[in-house]
Amino acid sequence: MRRSLALALGALLVMTACDRSGAASAPSPFTIAATGDIACPTPPMPDDPMRRCQYDLVAELVKSLRPTRFLALGGEQYTFAGPPDYARRYDRYFGSLKPITDPVPGPMDWSDRAAYFTEFGKAAGAPLGSYSFDLGSWHVIALNSTPCFRDRGCGPGTPVYDWLSADLASHPNSVFPCTLAYFHDPRFLSVTWWERDGVPKGPEPRVFPLWAQLQSAGVDVVLAANAHNYERWAPQNTAGRLDPKHGITEFVVGTGGRRLLPLGPLPRPANLRAAQDTSYGVLWAQLGDGRMRYAWRSAPLQPTFQDAGTVRCH
Repeated sequence: MRRSLALALGALLVMTACDRSGAASAPSPFTIAATGDIACPTPPMPDDPMRRCQYDLVAELVKSLRPTRFLALGGEQYTFAGPPDYARRYDRYFGSLKPITDPVPGPMDWSDRAAYFTEFGKAAGAPLGSYSFDLGSWHVIALNSTPCFRDRGCGPGTPVYDWLSADLASHPNSVFPCTLAYFHDPRFLSVTWWERDGVPKGPEPRVFPLWAQLQSAGVDVVLAANAHNYERWAPQNTAGRLDPKHGITEFVVGTGGRRLLPLGPLPRPANLRAAQDTSYGVLWAQLGDGRMRYAWRSAPLQPTFQDAGTVRCH
């Protein structure tokens, strides 16, 4: 049997978790753990030569970190076909984390949104799949980016665009000097997960409307997944140009256990400051006044990788 934490840890998480408004007695500064692309349609595969389906180890890691919030970055449950089988796969390992889980959907999750909303309940942000909450001086925005890849996209006049506009207007920098947003589909990627030739791609145009709004509002950090690797990008503007004063620092964390896919050959893009494609794990972050301290955390039995630092709010 694979290593697992005692059930008492799950109970401890329930007792210490704050409510969805962030108003309970959670420690300050607040801590988060974030990852996406998580549960396979099969049980964990410890002996698989391709190292697929290691999501049990990632769940073990998250529980050991005891974060204030677990941000699930989409792709919570993959399936062969039909409704997501959360109960047999995702819930078996991540179910005890539900009281502190704030999810966003990926395309698999959103393909059966009724099952997704049933799985995560109020935390899923029905009917749009987008919502926000506050952690101390930080405003945190959970966005459903899947409509960006549908016929209407996510530009002005669409539900997700208009919802984000209203949320940003009601949470200005003058009140919330630090803002973090997260969604499944990144604006910047070294190599897209479906491209196997290692050809670098430019900024993802379909999520441009969301990124442009976030940039204009002075958002500091964006977390995403989709690419099954870990990437940290220097602060960039909407066009992908370095902008230390006003740019958004993006983290891609598609390392939740489904599978790992290569970053492709060198050279890496100039603004990609850290990346790895060999270890499942999470981004751990501490949200304090005026800054976010971050560190990569590898899951048990995974290769070690080091990336840590501080993002200061605009």
